[in-house]
Amino acid sequence: MRLYCGLKDRLFVLGVGVCGLLAFSATLSANNTVLTLGNYNSATDLFYGSEYVGPYPGSIVPSVPQTDSLIVAAVGPIYCLDARQTNYFQTSYPGTEYSLAEVNRQDVEEAAFLASLMMYEARYQYGIDLTWTGSGASLVLNQTPSSNVSNFVNNVEGPISFAVWNIMGSPDMGPNPALTARYERGATAAYNKVLKNSGDPVVADFNRQVMVFFPENTSTQRFLTANLDLALIEIAAPEPGTTVLFATGVLLIALGSIRKLVRRPR
Repeated sequence: MRLYCGLKDRLFVLGVGVCGLLAFSATLSANNTVLTLGNYNSATDLFYGSEYVGPYPGSIVPSVPQTDSLIVAAVGPIYCLDARQTNYFQTSYPGTEYSLAEVNRQDVEEAAFLASLMMYEARYQYGIDLTWTGSGASLVLNQTPSSNVSNFVNNVEGPISFAVWNIMGSPDMGPNPALTARYERGATAAYNKVLKNSGDPVVADFNRQVMVFFPENTSTQRFLTANLDLALIEIAAPEPGTTVLFATGVLLIALGSIRKLVRRPR
């Protein structure tokens, strides 16, 4: 989500630009919903390069009581799906809410997986606790780190945010294209390995719990809720630390083999 710091009618701009429209099947059931972005907190909200990256404080609440058990009120964290649209903090947007199970799209499924992976890495790899207080327009994002936050932002939060935006049609590789591409590949691999199997109990449970918001005004941003699903992460992706160690090990073995070949007598 692109953020240009500055005050405009006491609202902070989260993003500017245009993004392609997303067409949906007529079988999706519309659920009138209001998304409200929380307060901007310069002490805790994080930037990757010049971009304000998710998760963001906010709430998605049905306009009227819903009987559908899949459609529920959700309060932070939420993730933006569009990098080049315009939204403001402390502002409400009318739209429709769907469960991830209803949307049933590979791009949104991959974005939801990366949001879950980001939450996982924050908690279990970097010791960062993401908590939200308040509700609606007064919602504030609080991050209480027990380790180096900048490493988390540069290695996980930022690249994953850009990967989500790329997947959803806002191409930009960000400050570290290699990491962004790695997370994109990981999301595609997770989809092909697990997420496309909607009948799998773990996938079905994940899809029921993630909510996706589409605004009435298509010049504003789409959002989805983040659901940290340990069962899904366990079967869909290796632990990030394990991945790094594995990659490092492969590299060292390869370098060692090359050195042996160079030194081998004729």
